[in-house]
Amino acid sequence: MSIKKRSIALSLVAIILLGGLAAGPIMSNVERPTYEVLEKHAAIEIRQYAPRLVANVTTSGSREEAISSGFKILADFIFGNNTPPGDLKNSGGNSDKTQIAMTAPVEQIASGTRWTTGFNIPAKFTLETLPKPNSLEIKLVEKPAQKFISITFSGSNTSKNVMRHESTLKEFISENNMRVKESAVYAFYNPPWTLPLFRRNEVLFAINE
Repeated sequence: MSIKKRSIALSLVAIILLGGLAAGPIMSNVERPTYEVLEKHAAIEIRQYAPRLVANVTTSGSREEAISSGFKILADFIFGNNTPPGDLKNSGGNSDKTQIAMTAPVEQIASGTRWTTGFNIPAKFTLETLPKPNSLEIKLVEKPAQKFISITFSGSNTSKNVMRHESTLKEFISENNMRVKESAVYAFYNPPWTLPLFRRNEVLFAINE
């Protein structure tokens, strides 16, 4: 291979790699729930969340399997398998479908021996104006204003990485004599192709007040 061809090839590889580096963060720049940071201790924050609307689906399997299968069901809803509000005649049909914009994070919480995966509905919708999911597996939930304690971290969302940071957060909670709800909320902000270094993951606990 000539020097010129080798240079072109290396340039193309560099462009592809840079595109891959940028794709995850750029595609993660979507609407997120509104909250106010009340306290900050390094990666740990106490937040006051505004009321929000969430679409939930509960599936079984390991945590990784459950979030994959759960999000597929939710993605089907937000990409158009829904019925406009008040349009009962088209329920289950193929017309007048509405695509709902992607948001972040995708949330996950243990539900007994199963897992509930949650998608935050864009703030422009209310329960009355949101298209209704055609899947009976999806439940729409209005969440009130609520206070959470969170820890933010990068890296892959493997159970090992998640549990390590959950343990750190629990230590902080214990040391500060805080009362929180038993089940942790896991929050993942990025598409799966995002490089681990650029990922944003969180573990949160709802604070009992």
